[in-house]
Amino acid sequence: MEHILNDQPDRLPARIASRPLPDQWGREELLTLAEAAWLFWPDGGPITVRTLRTAVRDEALAVTWIAGKISRRRRRF
Repeated sequence: MEHILNDQPDRLPARIASRPLPDQWGREELLTLAEAAWLFWPDGGPITVRTLRTAVRDEALAVTWIAGKISRRRRRF
């Protein structure tokens, strides 16, 4: 899978590779921003990891910080 935009990670996250469809994920499961971008916008847009990070910075997207990583529940995307 090739992404058009440079700010989308080049490598498919392992958890997304094993379950590539949104319906395969529970609504309460946590996703990293990279996983969410690949899962819901696999073609690289209109939402990218950079877009999600900007939303976090602007406090427009509530997230959970676990072990220094940003996570978000699937049901919130």
